[in-house]
Amino acid sequence: MAETLACVSAIPTTQLTLQTGHLDTGSAIISPGSIPATTAVGVVASSATVTDLETVASLHSEHDIVDSLGSLHALHVIYFHTGASQFTIKFYVESQDVDDHGAFVSVARHLLGASSEAGIVLDFDGSGTPTNLPPGDDFTLEVTWNNGALSSQVSIDLSGITASGSGPFLSEFDNDGQIERSTPPALNPNAFLQSDGPLILLGANLDAGAPAVDAGDIPIVTTAGATSFSATSFEDLSHFAEFQFNLNVLERGHVPHPITLLFFHTDHNEYTIRTYTRSELVDPTGAAIGFPRLLNSTDIVVTFDSLGMRNGGTLASGAFFSVIIPWKNGSSEKYYIVFDPISAKGRTSSICSVATDYCPTDGEKWLPGECGCGISDADLNNNGLPDCKDADLPTALLKPLVVTERRKLVFGLQTFPGTVEYTLRITRNGKTSVHTSDASRFELKDPRPGRWHARYRVKFGSGDNAETSPFSAPAFFQVH
Repeated sequence: MAETLACVSAIPTTQLTLQTGHLDTGSAIISPGSIPATTAVGVVASSATVTDLETVASLHSEHDIVDSLGSLHALHVIYFHTGASQFTIKFYVESQDVDDHGAFVSVARHLLGASSEAGIVLDFDGSGTPTNLPPGDDFTLEVTWNNGALSSQVSIDLSGITASGSGPFLSEFDNDGQIERSTPPALNPNAFLQSDGPLILLGANLDAGAPAVDAGDIPIVTTAGATSFSATSFEDLSHFAEFQFNLNVLERGHVPHPITLLFFHTDHNEYTIRTYTRSELVDPTGAAIGFPRLLNSTDIVVTFDSLGMRNGGTLASGAFFSVIIPWKNGSSEKYYIVFDPISAKGRTSSICSVATDYCPTDGEKWLPGECGCGISDADLNNNGLPDCKDADLPTALLKPLVVTERRKLVFGLQTFPGTVEYTLRITRNGKTSVHTSDASRFELKDPRPGRWHARYRVKFGSGDNAETSPFSAPAFFQVH
C-alpha cells in the first residue's frame, strides 16, 4: 500500500481571525512606492527587513504560525496608510524560515505570491466600514517552509476591521494552531522492527534557543549489558535534556520494549542525542528495575548552521545512527534510527513519525506488523494475539524476577503483546496469597521475614476464547 504516514505531532495553524481591529485614518499617508520593496518566498533578492517595513507602517502585528512539525514561525501583518480612506495590508514571513539557502536573517519575504506584492488594499466608507473585503471576508495565505514541514495554508478573516480618525488598535487574532509536545506519537505500536534495516523513521525540529548544558554535566549512565551499574534515574537525566522522545522497539519481532531518546542542547548550534532503555531488560543480573541504561556508547552529535539546517557532527550524512541492544535473554539486535528531516529552527522542539511504506505489494498494510507483509494481523478468535501468532503461546514462562526496593518486594513478570491477565501466587512459610493484575510489575509492601517463593501464569484474551498458560517455575528467595 503505497502511502506515507505524515508528521502528526502538531496541529498546524489553518485559520487566523481578526476579531476587533481599528485603523487610524488620521495617521500619515505614504505612497505605495514608499513601501520598502520585498520579494516573494523562494526569491532571494531583496534585503528589506521587517523593521524597515514597520518604520513606515501605520500599524503592525506579529502572530505565531504552527507548521506540521510543531515549529513556530512568525507571521508579520503590516498595515500601510496609502490613501485618505485606504489601507494596504501586507503579510510577511522571515527569510530564515523560507529561503533555501543563504545568510539572510530577518529579511522580509511577502506572501500571496510574486504577483501580489501589492497585498490587500481596503477602502473604507464614512462609517469606517470596509467596502471591498475579499469574497467571503477571508483569503488564504500559502507558505512553504524550509524545515521539511508540509506547506501551510492559513485562512485570514479581516471582517472585524474598521477605520476612522482615531488611534489605531488591534486585538489578538484568534489562532487555531496548537502544539502537542507532551506525547508525540511513535511509530505504529505493531511495527515489526527487523534487524539491519531502516527501522524507525522520524522527523525532528529542535529549539536552537533553548538553554545550553555542558556535556560533562550530564549524569553518567552505565552502558547496557555492563556487569556493574549506576543508580542515575531517568528523572536525573531529564533535568539536563531539552527534549525527550519515547517509543517501543520489538524484540524478535513481537515483544515490545521501551527506548528513550534524550536531546541535550550542548552548544549554541549543537545537539547531543543519547539513547536509553530500562535496566531490567538488559542487565545480566536483573538486580535493578527502572534505571536507564545507555545504548549508544559514542555520543550522537548534530550541528546546525545559522538557518537551523543540519551541517555536520557525528550524525551520518544520511541522518541516521544505529544502536545494538543486548537483551537480557541472550539475543542481541540492531536498530537503525533515521532522522529525515532534522533541523533546529523552532522555538519549541518537536518530533514526529514520517514512516514510509514497508509493504508496497500489500494493499492492506503499510508496515509488516505482527505477521509480516501479505498476512493479516487479525485476531478472529479474540484471544489477544493475531491468529498468525497463536502457535507462539508460551508453554513455559520465565521465572518471576524478584528484587527488594525500600521495604517492599517488586515482582517482574514476562511481558506479552495483546490483552493478558497475570495470576501471581506468592507463598511465605507455607501460606499462599493470590494476586490478579493486567500489569507485568507487582509490588508487595512490608514483607515479613521468612522463606518465600513465587510463580505466575498468564491468561491471553478474554471470554470463551481465552487461553491460559501453565504456571511458571517458582522463584525462591529469603527475606531477612
